[in-house]
Amino acid sequence: MKSPFLLVAGVITLSGCVNTLSQEQQTKIDNMTSCEKIQGLLESYENDFAPLKQSRVKNKYMEVWQASYNLVGENCQISKGNNNTNNYMCQQNFSEKDLAVAIYSQAVDFTKNCLKEQGWRIKTENNKGSVRTTFFLNESSPSLSIHSGKTLAKLNDVWMTSFEVGKR
Repeated sequence: MKSPFLLVAGVITLSGCVNTLSQEQQTKIDNMTSCEKIQGLLESYENDFAPLKQSRVKNKYMEVWQASYNLVGENCQISKGNNNTNNYMCQQNFSEKDLAVAIYSQAVDFTKNCLKEQGWRIKTENNKGSVRTTFFLNESSPSLSIHSGKTLAKLNDVWMTSFEVGKR
């Protein structure tokens, strides 16, 4: 599983600091399986997701980059907080709780299947209507977390499902 991502990461890295992927790069990423993308995200944690970073925004609290591809939804970003850890996160919003929970369940089941033979442990937490499942190997490895719950939107009930790779 490593070689497809490493090839894509190398192509993206060699392309320099551009804000969009070439057609060839996008085609290579599009042809990767979802399990290869998950594995690629876990592997790219070690180099701060460098090959996946595009345009950057910085404030006194954190730096945020748009991701060069979206795994879940259309809003994938890489963030680096004051603690100097990088996280890759995608979030998708829904107007119905049932749909958000269904997408969450599908994502958890799919991720279990991708990581089942690699020794990953799973922890699921429920808290006031939200649920989070975290996959982890050990303290030095990045974790993968899938979360579903109500957003803080005041005017409408908005539910979200997110996918995150980073430190627990």
